[in-house]
Amino acid sequence: FKTLDQVQPRVPLSDATTPGDADARFIITQPGSYYLTGDLRDLNMDTGILITASDVTIDLMGFTLGGGPDSGYGVRVNTSCDNLTVRNGVVSDWGTGGLDLAVYNTNGVGTVVENIRAARNGGVGIYGGTGAIVRGCTSLDNTGSGIAVFDRGVIEGCIVRLNQGNGVVLRGAGTVRECTSDQNTFAGYHLNDDATIESCTANDNGTQGFLTIADVAVTGCAANRNGANGFSLGAGSTIASSTARDNAEHGFSAANGVSFSGCAARDNTQRGFSAAVGSSFSDCTASANGTRGFYIGTGILENCTARSNGDDGFFVGIGGTITRCNAADNAADT
Repeated sequence: FKTLDQVQPRVPLSDATTPGDADARFIITQPGSYYLTGDLRDLNMDTGILITASDVTIDLMGFTLGGGPDSGYGVRVNTSCDNLTVRNGVVSDWGTGGLDLAVYNTNGVGTVVENIRAARNGGVGIYGGTGAIVRGCTSLDNTGSGIAVFDRGVIEGCIVRLNQGNGVVLRGAGTVRECTSDQNTFAGYHLNDDATIESCTANDNGTQGFLTIADVAVTGCAANRNGANGFSLGAGSTIASSTARDNAEHGFSAANGVSFSGCAARDNTQRGFSAAVGSSFSDCTASANGTRGFYIGTGILENCTARSNGDDGFFVGIGGTITRCNAADNAADT
């Protein structure tokens, strides 16, 4: 039988194999598979591991790559590189950012970050470029956003908490799925145009649970106890099978032309649903919200229910239509 190193030769990160300089502990200049051999902590230098080549895999092997009070980045690139993978370890306490595979790498493709814990870093915990995949990661207590990825990225199965920026940021079309974003200073999720988000939760964030720009598709998500709206939806977005509860403003707030299906808003301080013109609602429920259940500029409501809200169950502007809807026990049913 062949050993693992015979099947896939790997190189230990060391002074002999990947020598650094005054600014970086290790510098990877050649394609290959590299691994960390032990914890490195309190590194007061600009970069822990600097990558300058494409087709590089780094396995931290469960060890910690830790910065000091005068440090920069844990892992970063300084040029456009394709096919980078960083996995299996902790990147913590760096002064400028945890993993930055984006700022100098906006045109690089094939970046994968998996099973990384980024904690207590200055700036963004994990930053991926165009098309980056971030999966199974945890980003905690960073001074910027927890995880940020450029256009066409994928963020899946991640936990993001206690960051001082937004929790999860997708800067263009791409997908976020099966993530949890809690107790971040700003929004739990900030999604740009044409993104898709599925089966995610946002709890106890300082502003919105979910903030979308335009034409975003939301499915099976939940926003609870956030400091502003549970969901703030940009024009042309669609949202299905999602819930908003105990948020400090509206459960769902929407710009023009948003489509709702099978959503529920409960116990929010202000309105359950608040939407501008051209929105449509089917099979949605608003209950026990502080003011109106549904407040719609103009739009279409079908098979919706408003119950026990603090003002009107339904308030719809001129030109709107309500079909097969039910209003009960609201303070000012209309």
